[in-house]
Formats: sequence, C-alpha cells, structure tokens
Amino acid sequence: ETKFVPIQVKQAGTRTGLVTRMKFVHNNLLVTCTNNGDLRIWKLQCCNKPYRYSGGEKGPKPQLELKYDKMSLHNGAVEVVNNIGDILLTSGGNDGQVIGVDLNTGLILQSIDCHTGENLQHREGSTLLAKSCVVDIILSGKEASMISLCRDGTLQRWSFA
Repeated sequence: ETKFVPIQVKQAGTRTGLVTRMKFVHNNLLVTCTNNGDLRIWKLQCCNKPYRYSGGEKGPKPQLELKYDKMSLHNGAVEVVNNIGDILLTSGGNDGQVIGVDLNTGLILQSIDCHTGENLQHREGSTLLAKSCVVDIILSGKEASMISLCRDGTLQRWSFA
C-alpha cells in the first residue's frame, strides 16, 4: 500500500492564490498556475540526504526551488498549460490571450490575442470590451498551426510561418 505524505510546502512571495493548473515538464520542472493569473516554474531536486517516511522507509527527499515567478501573467485564472520542447504555452483569465514562455529563461516570448472579445453596452451608455477565456489549445507541428478554443464557443486557427 502506497501512502502519500507531504514532504514540503512552498509558497512564493507574499501573493497567494489557489493553484488551478500544474504540470511536470522535462522531468525536473514543475509549472504551477493560480486563479489570479500567476505562473511559477519550480525546479525539482532530489537531495542525497535520506528522508524517513511515516512507514519507516528511507529515500531521497525531493526539494522544490522557485526558478521563475510570473505574477499576473493573465487576467484571471490560468486554464491551459502546454509545452512544446522548451516553450510553455499558457492561457486563461479574461484576457483572451495565449502566452509563450521560455522554460529555460522565464522570459515571455510572445503573446497572441486569440479572442478579441466584443463590446458590451452598459445602461449608462458606456461600452466595455469583454474578452473571453481561452480554455484549450491544440497544436499541429505537421501543419505548423494552433487552434484556440474560447469559452464563448469560438474556434480560431493560427498558422506559423
């Protein structure tokens, strides 16, 4: 019987948020995303010091080290985390964007406004641009394209030259 026990609790900085997505990439990186649009890239390391679990067994104790902290990358919860090699694609919130981040440097490579939204009329006469959340992306290397699916039900296809 396998028992899971917490071995490390980490918090980056003073800004807190609920984790909405997480993904392991490249065997030693953990990407976490929050409900307030934050993206964090952690490096997973196993120490040589043995760690005694509650059952008495010993093993290496993994440690998480924060590599990159991208606060407010999106306007709202991050819904999508995909990677292609060293490029991490994220989307979410109400910004209608897909953002590419370099996993090695933490730099934002590019953002694409996938779903521009629509103007909503207020009773007072003012207008507000309402964007919708990208909830999934599909990538095709063969066709050099990306398809984005938006919460409002629209699909868009993007070609890469």
